Amino acid sequence: MHKSEEIKAQAVSLMAERGFEAISLRQLAAAVGVRPGSIYTHYQSKAELLCEVCCDYLEDLLATWQERRKRRRQGARQQLLAFVAVHITFARAHPQESRIVRLDTRSLDEADKALVDELRRQYEAELESILSRGKQENVFQMADVQIAKLGVLYLLQGFAAEDGGVAGMTEARAIASCTASVLQVVGVSAPAQFNHAVA
Repeated sequence: MHKSEEIKAQAVSLMAERGFEAISLRQLAAAVGVRPGSIYTHYQSKAELLCEVCCDYLEDLLATWQERRKRRRQGARQQLLAFVAVHITFARAHPQESRIVRLDTRSLDEADKALVDELRRQYEAELESILSRGKQENVFQMADVQIAKLGVLYLLQGFAAEDGGVAGMTEARAIASCTASVLQVVGVSAPAQFNHAVA
């Protein structure tokens, strides 16, 4: 592993465990086994590390969804179910990065926050497109696409977080439970097998 990747991996571990504000470059250097000054050879600041971690996570999440969408052409309802599954599976596969993006982006400076916000906007636009299509085709019965989008994103965040209110829930159960809730948000009754699966 390249030293910059090792530094980033240790930074992710420390940030996820203690929070961005609670760690120092001295602590990071000790975890990597180098002198504090050596960190600056690879990263100018702790903030640069945070921005890179957040951007990498969101870029990979967006690319994972876009690849899934491109591979299977489906109707709006099936796309929404796939979006839920991709989001939760990806977040559960990268729990530390997911936690950092969820909790520490407030520590970014304005320029870095703009980069992260743009990636979030692109990702959320994918969801909005699915919801708009479903509403136009009368597949979804929600009154307002923007409000439904916020509701879906809130559910995704909750069910994707292993340390949240669904702690201990398996990935499959989290996907099934989230899907049933998301379908209610967009005005679609969950099929009987969903209700049975999450009962």
